[in-house]
Amino acid sequence: MAAHKRPLEAVAAEQEAPRSPRKRLRQTVLLVMRLERRRARAATVGQMVRQAQLDRAKLFVFLMLLVSRLCSVERLLQQLRNLLPGAFRSLTVSIQDPIRSTVQTEMQGRQAASLPNRISEPPRHIPEGFPETGGNTRVKLRFVDVDRPEDPIYTGYPVQWLNKKDARVAVFENDRQITQGDLSKLQIEILAVHAEFFTERGQADFTKEEFNKQICIHKGNESVLTTVNLANGAAYIGSVIFTESSQRKRLRLTARVKGQDLDVRVQEAITDPFVVKVGRSKQNRKSYPPSKEEAVYRLEKISLKGKHCTLLSEKNITTVKQFLRHYYRDESGLQKLLDMKEDWSTLIKHATTSDPGLEIYSFIVEENTELLFNDFYNLVGMMIGGLYFPVNGLNQFQQIIVNKWKMSAYEKFDERENSGGLTPDYFMTNGGPVSAGPSVQAGRMTWQYPNGKAAQHGEF
Repeated sequence: MAAHKRPLEAVAAEQEAPRSPRKRLRQTVLLVMRLERRRARAATVGQMVRQAQLDRAKLFVFLMLLVSRLCSVERLLQQLRNLLPGAFRSLTVSIQDPIRSTVQTEMQGRQAASLPNRISEPPRHIPEGFPETGGNTRVKLRFVDVDRPEDPIYTGYPVQWLNKKDARVAVFENDRQITQGDLSKLQIEILAVHAEFFTERGQADFTKEEFNKQICIHKGNESVLTTVNLANGAAYIGSVIFTESSQRKRLRLTARVKGQDLDVRVQEAITDPFVVKVGRSKQNRKSYPPSKEEAVYRLEKISLKGKHCTLLSEKNITTVKQFLRHYYRDESGLQKLLDMKEDWSTLIKHATTSDPGLEIYSFIVEENTELLFNDFYNLVGMMIGGLYFPVNGLNQFQQIIVNKWKMSAYEKFDERENSGGLTPDYFMTNGGPVSAGPSVQAGRMTWQYPNGKAAQHGEF
């Protein structure tokens, strides 16, 4: 009997029947797991990228540190290379004398032994110091009684020294002046040398040959400025005048022994550096700091024959003091007069380095209240009831009132100046005003009050 066959429609219907919940759950779990694995792989790739970036950053920092260390090592090697020659010279100098003394003693001993029938001569006295070819020496020339030359120096004018004294040159041995013997009677030449070598090398560690290479040459000859003879180890050098400018190059004055035909090397004296300018430019030289009595063209940005000097002269502003008096009473007006913009700050910065001195002028505004000004008419403080208050100690209200009084004070000072009666009322001593004297104090009351009455501008 043939097997019973199911129709195709029944089989298809059975296959299309819905899957069981267990199978659907299993498939869902598998799908979620696949998605998680993909996400994990993506996260791993991102971490690897970030890690690679971090490694590159660390490598860059490491390389920068390595370069910095290499630069430091290079600088250290450069410094060591610069120090070694000086150390070697010092070592050579330190062992030269003992070796020379030992060799000399040995040679004298051998000579005495080889000539038994002769009377041994005493060893010849060797002067202190080293031979001419040496470097450091214990015998030196020095400029004394002076500090350093003024800078700049001008052709046709004698060299001036900062402490305004006359320079002497003297010979020393181990910091003691030599006053007797041949070395105390040397002939000394004063001449100019190039400054740069001695700036790098120092003013004490050089040989005669190195020194000679730095001497300034003029028309094929060494520029010897003057010659003097030592007496008892010293001599004034007198007037030293340059005839040629240094073309902006820095020079130094030096003193050397003429000829140096000695058993001892006498080291040359060297000054601090300076520039030599053409003499006609001296009239426009600037002062640092400018004196209050100097001409106004001594200030930076104002030249003697320039338009600014002419404008100031038309307003009777001819000195640094007059310039600063106008500046403190009307800064904007002064700037407008000169029509300065970019150069204004440079001019004022230089001018305000001038010292006003100790003079203090008083303006009585009311009973027991005075304004105090320095010689530039710059307000420095107040006297209230006999007590001094510096201007930087005033409160805002007091400063407002003070500014109202200042113009009246300036007008009164002008009146006193024109009448020849502007004399100091106080002198600034140890940060406070000290009365100029009873005669001045007695006369102050006659001019300070308009019409004999005190100004009424309010009270403190």
